[in-house]
Amino acid sequence: WMDLSDLTFDTTNRANTGGGINTTYEVFAAVDGGLFNSLGFTSITAPSTLNTFLDPAFTHIVDLTSIMGAKSVELRIALGDNSGVASKSSWVQGIQVYGDVTVMPEPSTLVLSAFGLVGLLRSSRRRQTG
Repeated sequence: WMDLSDLTFDTTNRANTGGGINTTYEVFAAVDGGLFNSLGFTSITAPSTLNTFLDPAFTHIVDLTSIMGAKSVELRIALGDNSGVASKSSWVQGIQVYGDVTVMPEPSTLVLSAFGLVGLLRSSRRRQTG
């Protein structure tokens, strides 16, 4: 089972021509094969100078504490650009997910372990009485 706390990722924008880049990043999550739901978004604007990187990268932190007891989680990061700059690039890097994972044995493993314990108890009783 997974109890997640945070998702962090860095974004970098580059403009090859004058004009700022207005970029929106939105994070979606699907828990246990369900539908994707938005977890929120952030918007950033790169400088409007020629061939400029927004560096160091902007770090986004998304709260994932609503995801508890999940068997599987699929995350998507959507990128939107509403700027008029024709020659640009944006990318996502350094994606990290934080939280706790608890390994739960399968029911069949528990049943086999129980049979093994019963067998050990019976054999030890036979030795004591015999």
